[in-house]
Amino acid sequence: MDLVEDLKTYCQKSTMFLWPMLALPTNIKPISTYLVVDGIETDTPVLYALFPNTTMKNVLLKQSIMSHKMFEYVINDGDFDIVVFNLNEIDKDYLYVINGKYSHISQSNKVKIVSSTKNKLAEIGLYPSKYYDLYRDELEIDFDEKEGPELLDLPDFNCNEKLHVSDSVKNYLSKIVTSLS
Repeated sequence: MDLVEDLKTYCQKSTMFLWPMLALPTNIKPISTYLVVDGIETDTPVLYALFPNTTMKNVLLKQSIMSHKMFEYVINDGDFDIVVFNLNEIDKDYLYVINGKYSHISQSNKVKIVSSTKNKLAEIGLYPSKYYDLYRDELEIDFDEKEGPELLDLPDFNCNEKLHVSDSVKNYLSKIVTSLS
């Protein structure tokens, strides 16, 4: 693993950290997940998951998703279904993710993340102090001067974590998200 290059490449924080916290069966994999929808502002901790609409036609997958305790709503947007999860139950860990404080995520959710993602960058984000010596050499960072112990960047709310939808879907999602507040 080329640590320097991997740290420079953006990885979607909602997929890496929040999706595994839902602990859905491993055969349920969204195309992507998002923290925000373009044009919708909310203080409610929400995760948007984008699926091909064939997923929601599969009875077993649909049942697993819709029976999840954090499931809120599903809306069809042409070839895709947007599934809305209300993350109030894990709001503290949600705040750690959106603020880039991945090492502060609760231990129980860290276990879910590491066991489900098998992603080295997730482990580095969750347990950065284990990698300080390695990164000190490769990145030439003086960790005494670095602000905070995090090694991964913040979520990118302007691009990679933002879902773009049609105005009609945006209006509908806005009503759903507003009702969660």
